[in-house]
Amino acid sequence: MEKIKLILLYGPLSSQHNGKYQMMIDGKLTCGYRPFAEKYGCIIYLSPQKTKKDWELSICNPKKVIQFINKHPDAIVWAIKHNTNRD
Repeated sequence: MEKIKLILLYGPLSSQHNGKYQMMIDGKLTCGYRPFAEKYGCIIYLSPQKTKKDWELSICNPKKVIQFINKHPDAIVWAIKHNTNRD
């Protein structure tokens, strides 16, 4: 049986770089969601970040996020933390 892809949407949609998120990407802060992304799918930071792993993405254009999700119709999409703008 094929593994269902998990797509994590992290943070609010923003055109501004987020220093805290970058520190998580760089391994300077711990994020409990990243292991899920690494093992089961990917994490999309919704602000411009410098990602390093193939399972990390930085997409801050809502249309491009939707295009990515539509390429994986069987995926589970998990939006981390409530955000009215993103949701």
